[in-house]
Amino acid sequence: MGIKSLKKIVYLAAFIRSTAIGFISIFLGFYLVEKGISPFWSGILIAAGLLGNALATSLISFLGVRIGRKTLLLCFSFISALGGILFPFGTSFVFLSSIAFLGMLNGMGKDRSGVRAIDQTLLADAVLPENRTMTYAHYNMLMDSGLILGAGLAGIPELLTFYHGSLSFGIYGALFAFSGILYGFASIPERGKKERKKLEVRAETKRKIRKLSMIFSLDSLGGGFLTVSLVSYWFFSRFHQPVETVAALFFAARILNLISNYGAVWISKKIGLVKTMVFTHLPASICLILAAFSPYFWLAALFFLIRETFIQMDVPTRESYTMAIVEPHERTYASGMTNAVRNFGWTIPPILAGEGMTLFFQGFPLVAGSSLKIIYDLLLYVQFRHVKPPEEASKK
Repeated sequence: MGIKSLKKIVYLAAFIRSTAIGFISIFLGFYLVEKGISPFWSGILIAAGLLGNALATSLISFLGVRIGRKTLLLCFSFISALGGILFPFGTSFVFLSSIAFLGMLNGMGKDRSGVRAIDQTLLADAVLPENRTMTYAHYNMLMDSGLILGAGLAGIPELLTFYHGSLSFGIYGALFAFSGILYGFASIPERGKKERKKLEVRAETKRKIRKLSMIFSLDSLGGGFLTVSLVSYWFFSRFHQPVETVAALFFAARILNLISNYGAVWISKKIGLVKTMVFTHLPASICLILAAFSPYFWLAALFFLIRETFIQMDVPTRESYTMAIVEPHERTYASGMTNAVRNFGWTIPPILAGEGMTLFFQGFPLVAGSSLKIIYDLLLYVQFRHVKPPEEASKK
């Protein structure tokens, strides 16, 4: 199997996995309400799933080279599938939260799995440096498309009601299992035992990735305040808009996210990866702060859509940059470490956001999350503007 075939399998598996995540992230909320679980405990349960994802992702840095990326891909995929299938059979909160944790149940509406972290290393190994960012743009476009499709499937009437919860989670599990089967057919290059001993991660790389991970943690903390559920709740409570209007707004936002993946590639070729991350991400965060203080729905919606046009441009560029500034044999370590930190950062803010809306003001999550993201942008630029990926360094 050639490199092109491997890329196709990674693309297709990511699309299917994202469809499952987009589907369950919408349906899970309805399911928990019907089960009579309070918002606070629902947040704890969702956090348990994210924590499971974070711990699994952290293992990649240490086990990816030792036992192989393909083994981890199969394990993560089938464990997630089993967790989804078992979840609706839970009769107690302890059982549900345990299955959410062990099965890495993702209720946040975005793929933050260990599988994604491994995908990043496979794609970086499969392309030339000048094609790397475009490859990640294709990858993220397909994932965003899967999230949109999954959210649409979750709205099918009758089929996916509470009374058919086992069927719904079964669909989620089946999609994850199918993505795992696809990886089973992939020919994934691994290093032999002798190579593993020789190609240890350099101390310089560990320092660099630790610093990058600390900065990324601020971005993920900010993102935890800005989940789809919290931002949509703010629109409902602040402007009293009907569900159809807010749903249409978020659908438009997802379309803008899709397009922005390719805008990021074009901009990065002009000004570089770090500047693209910072110069698109920072104004996007400012727009959301302006939305938080907007007196009219149309104005808040406008600022929100401007934000969504640019906020995702740092995703393919960030992934491309992380893989570019380390040696090929260090990519598994770098991807596992940076993605694990981001996953951990997502677990706490949703709980704090709800309290902040009660104690301070309704737009607290928007301001708090965006402020953290602005600090992330400034630190990233100061610390890494001189650390160039090979394709940019060669231009000098």
